[in-house]
Amino acid sequence: MTRKRKTDAKKAQKRNIRELENLERLKEKQLANSEGGFDPSQVSSADSALSRKLASK
Repeated sequence: MTRKRKTDAKKAQKRNIRELENLERLKEKQLANSEGGFDPSQVSSADSALSRKLASK
């Protein structure tokens, strides 16, 4: 293998590794969002608890 091809292969390998890591991070984020994601009922209950607290003062 020539030097040029060797460096190209190394660069391609590093690029592939980076892309795989990015995909893994993306999957983890999506999983976290689906598990403990946005739940409107929790927001409204927290909102009403806050308004009760403010009203009692």
